[in-house]
Amino acid sequence: MKNLRALWLILPILWLSCGSDDSPNLIAFETLAIGDQSPVSPGRSEHVINTEPEYVALFGTSSSVDFDRETVLAVFLGQVGNDNNTFEITEIVDNISNITVQITWRSPRVLSGANTSHYHVVKTQKLSRTINFSTTEIRE
Repeated sequence: MKNLRALWLILPILWLSCGSDDSPNLIAFETLAIGDQSPVSPGRSEHVINTEPEYVALFGTSSSVDFDRETVLAVFLGQVGNDNNTFEITEIVDNISNITVQITWRSPRVLSGANTSHYHVVKTQKLSRTINFSTTEIRE
């Protein structure tokens, strides 16, 4: 009978300790730059920047980022013939084994206006695992 009582005391503790620690967590980030006319022309691309020299090589200027503690993520849409697009990093997800950077590109079905070159540059905590970029295009 004592073993049964002990089991009833231990089971809830075991159940709580096996909670959802493996579930993805969102990683906070801060926008450094965003717009529809990129200051550089890397074409459609994604960049993980962990050092000042890498940042200078891409942007041609220095940054105020503390690369010992932070990582810069930069995404570029490239030239698009439509000025009604929106393009941004919407979330960064820690999936335990890797990091996913979710990008949302909203594009109207009818193209109009001038060519654009959307970009979004953010900084976040230092990232050392594999980083995957995932773009969702939404036609409106």
